[in-house]
Amino acid sequence: MITWKKYGKDIFFTDEKRFILNPPLNKQKNQIRLDEKGYVEYKSGKGKLYEKISKPVPKFSQGKMVAGGLCYNGVGKLIFVNGIINSTSYGQALKYYKNDIERLGKNFYFQQDNASWHVGKKSADYIENNFTNYLEFWPANSPYLSPLKNYG
Repeated sequence: MITWKKYGKDIFFTDEKRFILNPPLNKQKNQIRLDEKGYVEYKSGKGKLYEKISKPVPKFSQGKMVAGGLCYNGVGKLIFVNGIINSTSYGQALKYYKNDIERLGKNFYFQQDNASWHVGKKSADYIENNFTNYLEFWPANSPYLSPLKNYG
């Protein structure tokens, strides 16, 4: 960053986070958690434990991806993606990021890490053709460099 003479106030930081809707059981401890109603039923003898754990579980966890960006002048709009982000859905996210940068100030440098959908040919071409300023390299998993990596 010092070599490129770029500072945090000059960058539009972006990142994605996956939220799992049906997490699998805890593999380490195989804990079963009941909601309050299920616990009361189990303790009163009305509910059987196997009924609580024998519900069908999807082979792959369902989830939502949420993407967003922020900069010195404010925050971008949140982008919600069903399932996972791939090069096609990331292309749509790039359009939103471009609009956010134009709304917040055109001189910001677009930043992304090196996730596979970020560095693909479609994404790279779109960025090169549509963003005036962008950072060509950003270390993957860089919590000390990006304010967006400080989420839980």
